[in-house]
This record gives sequence, C-alpha cells and structure tokens, in this order.
Amino acid sequence: MATFVLVPGAFHGSWWFEPLARQLRERGHEAYPVSLTGLGDRAHLAGAGVNLDTHIADVINALNALNGNDLTDVVLRAGEVPALASPLG
Repeated sequence: MATFVLVPGAFHGSWWFEPLARQLRERGHEAYPVSLTGLGDRAHLAGAGVNLDTHIADVINALNALNGNDLTDVVLRAGEVPALASPLG
C-alpha cells in the first residue's frame, strides 16, 4: 500500500486532511497530514523568518520522520502554496 504525505494549502493545517487521511487508512494506506510553520494550527509560529525554505524544511522533516517506514511508494500531495516546496530535489 502507499504512504500519503498530505500538505494543505495556505491558511489550513493538518486538520484539513484528517477526513481524507481517515479514508485512506481505512483502505489500508498510511496517511500523514502535515502542518507547515506559520499556517493553520502552527500559525502561532508565523514571523518574518518563515518563508519557502521553512516550508521545504517542514516537508523534509515530515518525510524524515517516516524514515523507519518503507518509503518506496510515497505520494506527496501539496496544496497551492506548499506545492512550491514539493519538488524537493
């Protein structure tokens, strides 16, 4: 089965993808909604230093946290703003 890393768009947090994550898990997949620094439930971390590099680091850190899992079948779904951070390499 696939591992889904779900990164919502601007002004949303990981909660945005919880219904989808639940459905994916019910179908046997792994699903990990991610909140980006300064957005959604991490809005309190917003500041002048939060930028695209911060969001790229957030996505990389989320993937690194899954390092113990088999990451050969990962689907990265990124919203409109996080999509800028999704071509990681």
